Amino acid sequence: MAKQVGCQCPGVAFVLLGAPRTWRASAKRLSRVLVNASKRCCGGNWTLGRWFARDLTQRRCSQLQYGRVRVRGPFNSPSSALCMHVDATIAEGGSSIMNPVGFIGLGIMGTGMARNLFRAGQSLIVWNRTRSIAEAFAKELLHEYATENPSASSGQPRICVADTPRAVAAAAGVVYSMLSVPDAATSVHLDPENGTILGLGPQKMLVECSTLDVGTMEILNEAVHRRGALFLEAPVSGSKVPAQTGTLIFLCSGDRAAYERIASNGLNIMGKAAFFLGDQCGAGTRMKIVVNMIMGSMMVALAEGASLAESCGLSTETLNEILKQGAMNSPLFGMKLPNMIIGEYDAHFPLKHQQKDLRFAISLGDEVEQWLPLAAIANEVFKAAQSNGYGDCDFSAVVEAIRIRRRQKSD
Repeated sequence: MAKQVGCQCPGVAFVLLGAPRTWRASAKRLSRVLVNASKRCCGGNWTLGRWFARDLTQRRCSQLQYGRVRVRGPFNSPSSALCMHVDATIAEGGSSIMNPVGFIGLGIMGTGMARNLFRAGQSLIVWNRTRSIAEAFAKELLHEYATENPSASSGQPRICVADTPRAVAAAAGVVYSMLSVPDAATSVHLDPENGTILGLGPQKMLVECSTLDVGTMEILNEAVHRRGALFLEAPVSGSKVPAQTGTLIFLCSGDRAAYERIASNGLNIMGKAAFFLGDQCGAGTRMKIVVNMIMGSMMVALAEGASLAESCGLSTETLNEILKQGAMNSPLFGMKLPNMIIGEYDAHFPLKHQQKDLRFAISLGDEVEQWLPLAAIANEVFKAAQSNGYGDCDFSAVVEAIRIRRRQKSD
């Protein structure tokens, strides 16, 4: 009777069958067999299969280091001396080599968020519309990890670049998404051939961190649920620096089970706080729109104040110090007024995205019949700045729209 040896790896259960003398194999020889099998339960991803084989032979099957195994025919044929049965059931929480975290969208925000997950020990499978950006990011993370952990060997986090969003979802149990606009989100997730949705299934989940309109979130929510997966909308409050430092604020709603699964094993890594606003899809997005509406109006008020001080011949540096000492002291003013003074607008939060959020706020106000006079005016100022070429600059560049109007009047 064949002897059965069971081995466990988070997210994957496998069994080796065979007589003891026949499965004393070299780890290198066995790994070639395991790669072909394990990649099937990794969404067909060759790199993930190779990771698993390496992890298995290094840490799980050290006894298979002498002799040779004769493996004949296809891997799953009855004549094979070695049989493997892979159960690709995702383990609750956590990340392993066979259960990486997926991340879609490596822009200003996504790179910081994904980097923090990797540094926390979570293996990643990533996708970006421009593949070269994803490949450069993966290379950078691996170099950083090797530099910071020179003695690390087995058990270190891995990162893989996927060919499609579908491949990310097929390989990962949890998929985070950080995209720029609703059109990008729908094209990436709902593509009929390679969309994220097609890789989802029971026990999997999509966490949408992008700031989208409520209608788009509801479409994604319905599509994810049709696949039997979980959906959590989790737009963030914070820009480039909070994304890099892991101090974002997550505004969540949707499937409570999804929130509970990652609240202490994902959101806490990328953010300093997370709020669950209810089971109703759209609540998180509405709160994010409210927050960004307030921020946009504040930024226009600051720009007007700085411009008026300049027109009066007053020192904007002194204005900055006065604001810091009074009741209006705020991190936002402290960060953005110096940008306005020196005229440098390295994008931490692009101006075009702030204008998009103000547009969403005005639309939401119309929907619930709420008068938003300041948001409407702020939106027009941001639109003027965008039409003058500042759309890709930091949103503090809105001051330039006011300066341009001042110069036009003086001419």
